[in-house]
Amino acid sequence: MSTIICDFMGDSYTENIAERLCDLNSKKFSHIISHRKPKKTSSLSNLNFMDATLLYRHSSISSAFQDTKSSSISAEVASKFSECLFLFLSSMDRTTPILQSVNATQTFFWDLLGYYFSFFKKNKEIDSIIFDSIPHLPWNICLFYVAKYLGLRVLILRRTCIAGYMYIDEDFRPKKSNWKFMYKKLYNPMSTIIEKENTFETLKNLSFTKNQVKGQWPKDWIEKKQYFEIFLDFLRKLGLQNLIFFVRIFLYGPNNNVEGATTDTSQRTSLAGINPLNRWSYFKLHNNYLRILKKQIKNYNKLKTSNIDLSKPYIYLALHYQPEASTLPEGMIFSDQLLIARNLAEALPKDWKLVIKEHPRQMTYDLRAMHARNNIYYENFLKNNNVIFASTDLDQNLLIEKCKITATVSGSVGWEGLLKLKPSILFSENWHSRCNSSRYVSSKNEIEDAINNLSNKTKEEIKSDVCLFIKEISGYLINAVYSKKHLQIFFKESNQEKSLNNITSAILQRLD
Repeated sequence: MSTIICDFMGDSYTENIAERLCDLNSKKFSHIISHRKPKKTSSLSNLNFMDATLLYRHSSISSAFQDTKSSSISAEVASKFSECLFLFLSSMDRTTPILQSVNATQTFFWDLLGYYFSFFKKNKEIDSIIFDSIPHLPWNICLFYVAKYLGLRVLILRRTCIAGYMYIDEDFRPKKSNWKFMYKKLYNPMSTIIEKENTFETLKNLSFTKNQVKGQWPKDWIEKKQYFEIFLDFLRKLGLQNLIFFVRIFLYGPNNNVEGATTDTSQRTSLAGINPLNRWSYFKLHNNYLRILKKQIKNYNKLKTSNIDLSKPYIYLALHYQPEASTLPEGMIFSDQLLIARNLAEALPKDWKLVIKEHPRQMTYDLRAMHARNNIYYENFLKNNNVIFASTDLDQNLLIEKCKITATVSGSVGWEGLLKLKPSILFSENWHSRCNSSRYVSSKNEIEDAINNLSNKTKEEIKSDVCLFIKEISGYLINAVYSKKHLQIFFKESNQEKSLNNITSAILQRLD
């Protein structure tokens, strides 16, 4: 029996994880799906390669499945994939800034589904697949659902909000996650932390977002800026962002997906679902998005409340940046955050408010986010009289400290709130939804019950809930990361080998 390694070629560290897996147990791994081919000197070159760059458009998928025809899909089988189709269609937004017809996209979906079925029928020895992150692109969402339908073992690498700690899940859907696994012989400092009296204070110091600024780590933390980037930053401060983009288009052309993986290609998803653009078409698309973005910022600033009375009871809803896996697929139907706001607003006690803050990154340029917000998006939130928009400049720490409860799909604000002794309402089953001061909800009645229960908790009860929860799950956590950026931020150079050893050992234990 064998395993598919799905991607893991996104950066040098995840590639090292995949190589270490093959070095330790070469017979266990048979295929790799990636946007980049392994070098001939890599142990990954011995695996059967599937080219992920060919999986974004209907016209190219047949080239990815050589000598294989797409299987027919019966009505009975199709009925099992309605949820998959919903997520597939929704995730197309992040790869298709120029919208495609729903009919053409559905045809693409059913054909891709048929190819996956044919692939697994042809490769019956495959019994498992491991994803380097939650499947969030159209092609790997489809792959995930096919693997689950066929009963394959699925492993997904997922991070916690504790710096340097992650876990391995088997699913991202409500009521289906499974990550309780006691690992053997792993280096795990958490086992020492939970025995100390100052466990809670240590957890506060290990917050994943501790040193972030507006939802991001300063670039200087991760890499040293080149003189050219310093010069570009200076031009941005002068308001010349559009000029910078025009020059980049002129010099480098559009950031099209390169179909046909080589040892030098990389994942390019922003334009992957459409036909390659020339410079002029790309510039027109860029200008169109700039108009949308400027209108979005203007609308939000017009609707925000400048002076919010934080002394009155409120739930704080921090909107997610979109598109990200933290909402789609993790939030499922609640990837539409307007649904979250409506449910919360209708369930609020009398005289409570719902204070909403847009993610600061949503106001910055990212072509993937072109369809994340529409012209009347923010107005729809305010149709409920008890909803208030906060300025994106308002300190999130203050909003958490003054609120009664935080609310999120699966964002870090939930854990940040717990560390400030504020309970959390979650619209997905994430890693801390089993904590007694966190509550996963999916309906108005559940929200009302959660508010009633959580708002009556004392600070000492919340602190106790957090410490007991961490003690319960400590053996399921892995002291490791799965990206080069996080490795540089959370691990000293002398400990980076421990991260690699821990994650590879944990994966092999789960596959055993």
